[in-house]
Amino acid sequence: MRTPISELKFDYNLYPRPSLDGQSIGYMVEALATGVKFPAIIVDKRSRRITDGFHRSKAFLRYYGEKAEIDCEFVTYQDDAAMFMDAMRRNNHHGIRLDTHDKVHCWTIASRLGISSEKVAKALSMPFARFEELIKERVAFYGKSNQPIVLKATVRHMHGEKLTESQKKVNEKLGGMQQLFYVNQLCMLLETDMLDKDNENLMKGLKKLSKLIGEVI
Repeated sequence: MRTPISELKFDYNLYPRPSLDGQSIGYMVEALATGVKFPAIIVDKRSRRITDGFHRSKAFLRYYGEKAEIDCEFVTYQDDAAMFMDAMRRNNHHGIRLDTHDKVHCWTIASRLGISSEKVAKALSMPFARFEELIKERVAFYGKSNQPIVLKATVRHMHGEKLTESQKKVNEKLGGMQQLFYVNQLCMLLETDMLDKDNENLMKGLKKLSKLIGEVI
């Protein structure tokens, strides 16, 4: 059914990913410009909240504007837990697949909705033992209520620990690669004389880095 995008709702509290991928949306916009047709998005019939198709909907908004209509398939869910279970299954089996960080993020939402870890693992097509291990490896805590925080792979060694406010904010900004990756990247640039030495901000950053390394080593 063709439905005005303006009538649909993006509920990020029930979204299997912590954020949208701007690059993927850009690719979809380019595809729309060439006449590509996307599958219908999945929408909760009662609340008009999008279950599956956040990226496609954002691409339509960017390309056609708020008055555009998009193909929708409406589904009636018993409750938010049922809606989120369907969102996990659909996001994990087509389109932009859920990565490790996304799957642990799913667990935090599912826990809030009272969905068991066993059901989450099944929706994500993961053996339960491996899913339990993943949660243990990638979750830290924050605040008086011990709010679970999904760790980027860069700081996965801090699993089970309680993060400070600054650590929580840094975790959100990290790229997600292993720490040694960044060290090796910088070493290669230095060893091959490929640094942009005319970049004043880069040079200031390196001086700060040098001081910080001296304090650690």
